[in-house]
Amino acid sequence: MLASYGLRSHELFAIDLQTFCNPDNKFYLVYLDPRLTGGTKIGERNCGIPPLYSPWIELFDLQNVKMPEVSGKLITQTAKIQIRFRNTNIGFRLYDLRHAYAIRGHSLRVPIKTMADYMGYTVQEYTKTYQIWMDKNINLEIYREVVINKPVYNREALKKRVKELEAEN
Repeated sequence: MLASYGLRSHELFAIDLQTFCNPDNKFYLVYLDPRLTGGTKIGERNCGIPPLYSPWIELFDLQNVKMPEVSGKLITQTAKIQIRFRNTNIGFRLYDLRHAYAIRGHSLRVPIKTMADYMGYTVQEYTKTYQIWMDKNINLEIYREVVINKPVYNREALKKRVKELEAEN
C-alpha cells in the first residue's frame, strides 16, 4: 500500500478498507479518514488517492489486505512498522516508497498540482520536498519520451496546429 499509493506509514491505519474493497471502486482509489490518525500529519486530500500502476493492486493482492490487530498508540504502531521494515534489510528506507511514488508521478507526467493533492501537500510543499528527487536522468528520460519519441507531424499538420493555437490565443 505504501508503494502503490505513496502513503505515510501512519496513514496505513487511516485507510477506509471497506470503500477500497468495494466492487464499485473501479479505479482502486484509497480514501483516508483523518480521525483515525490520532492528530498526526495527514495532509488535506480533496480526492481519492489512485495507484499510479493499477496492475499492482492485483500483483500485490492489495484488495485482500487485512489490518493487523492494532493495540496501543498510533505512534507505537507506526514505530513497529518502521522497525520491522528496517530489520528486513531490504536496502532502502520505508519512506523511500513514498519518494518513489512521487518520482513515478513525475515520470508519468502527472501534473504537479495533481500529485500534490494525491500526497496531501500544497504545490509549494510538494515541489520543495520532492524536487530534490527529480534528478537529471529522470528529466532526460521524460524528455526522450515526450519530445524525442513523439510522433513527427507532417508540414500540413503543423500548419493546422499553428492556426488552432492562433485562434485559441
